[in-house]
Amino acid sequence: ECTVPGHVEMQGYGQIQYVNTQYPWDGREKLAPPQTPREYNPVSVYQRTFEMAPEEAERPARLIFDGAESCLFALLNGELLGYGEDSFTPKTFDVTGKLKVGENTLTAVTVHFCSGSWLEDQDFWRFSGLFRPVHLCLLPRRYIERLSVRAAVDETLETGSLLLCAGGLMENCQAEITLCTDAGQTVYHQTVDAQELQDLTIPVDRPVLWSAEIPRLYTLSIALLYEGKAIRAAQTRVGFRRFELKKGVMTLNGKRLVFCGVNRHEFHCDRGRALTEQDIRDDLLLLKKYGFNAVRTSHYPNQSCFYALCDELGLYVVDEANIESHGSWMVLGKRVPGSGNVPGDHAQWLAASLRRVENMFERDQNHPAILLWSLGNESCGGSVLRDCANWLRRRDDTRLIHYEGIFWDRRYPETSDVESRMYAKPDEIIAYLESKPNKPLILCEYAHAMGNSCGDLRLYMELQDRYEQYQGGFLWDFKDQAIRQN
Repeated sequence: ECTVPGHVEMQGYGQIQYVNTQYPWDGREKLAPPQTPREYNPVSVYQRTFEMAPEEAERPARLIFDGAESCLFALLNGELLGYGEDSFTPKTFDVTGKLKVGENTLTAVTVHFCSGSWLEDQDFWRFSGLFRPVHLCLLPRRYIERLSVRAAVDETLETGSLLLCAGGLMENCQAEITLCTDAGQTVYHQTVDAQELQDLTIPVDRPVLWSAEIPRLYTLSIALLYEGKAIRAAQTRVGFRRFELKKGVMTLNGKRLVFCGVNRHEFHCDRGRALTEQDIRDDLLLLKKYGFNAVRTSHYPNQSCFYALCDELGLYVVDEANIESHGSWMVLGKRVPGSGNVPGDHAQWLAASLRRVENMFERDQNHPAILLWSLGNESCGGSVLRDCANWLRRRDDTRLIHYEGIFWDRRYPETSDVESRMYAKPDEIIAYLESKPNKPLILCEYAHAMGNSCGDLRLYMELQDRYEQYQGGFLWDFKDQAIRQN
């Protein structure tokens, strides 16, 4: 038996392993991308049965795995539904017409390492299994899904607009749309043909703006009506804010922004990365208590509830794609010569890398707390990540792109909208800022605080006041990744 969500290694199966920059198979097998280990590569097989009533089995349905490490084969009643990689974003399968009345058998197979593991070389515990929830969602005959909202504010900060884009089956339906402030005041209420939800703009006069200091949110509610009756409802929180780069300085709602941030792994000493919503809320409340205003999701997309809580509590987010290939281009702190880094300029890695960026964007795009998309961590540079950045820019003009790795490969400076450094000394910061740069500087990691008192922060704080283009950073890191031993 095995608890889901949970890591199999935390439940007595397999071997717990912590690895920093090298790959977990280094020293055991000599592999080249995209080869996978043969000597040690455990497989976990999950199986459970569940009952479906006749009216349930006939409905449209989605099977969603929120997190499966490092890859997943999903089967329903012996039929293969599909395969997915990217441990930290959902894998969704359309099971409409595949459910049967009575007993159904769901089988999930996870493999410890796959070809995608070359993009998951983070500095953390190497776990496997179904470590986030699994959902079976039953839909009505007509439904809304994939609701995208884009809240915009003009330069005067007086006029706002809300762009809606929704998919689903909405023929012969109407949509009742309501937008309310957090105080319950209705600022928009209209019933339209549901097909208009595919591209609908709602004007909002003098929107109350969202920031970490005052995280004001609106509630958008959409009721899908068929023959005058509500058959489906969708609801999301909305935050209006204007984030932009002006004359080389990041501004939020017209004011210069400084990140007092921290890097945070999802971690609990008893459950590893299988966190509860209360675990996450407790972490974020602690950060707010101690004056932090920002979190970098080092180094992968977090659970969905994390972003909703950051919207609610007021924390800026650098949302990071699940891409790290440290061991492919650096060994024991030294660059590896040649062009072996992944994804680099290798066209065969573009689809896999872009899919991870797309997964992050499609799931998280509605959250006002996210100010920067990060392409990943410590994967050097190259044209593949540049292309990922360009894809994001085409989809989203309300945020900036972050990627520190171009420090190691300056061929494609356009990959990142900001200059990002790790553990730069104050003198190095000054040298950059005195060079009249066109990009602001942030430290995506600095003041490595594990096992020390986090000294000399005063020098960095003074630079924030001295240089407008130095816009803060993210301490390493929030808390220990320590496992409690009985």
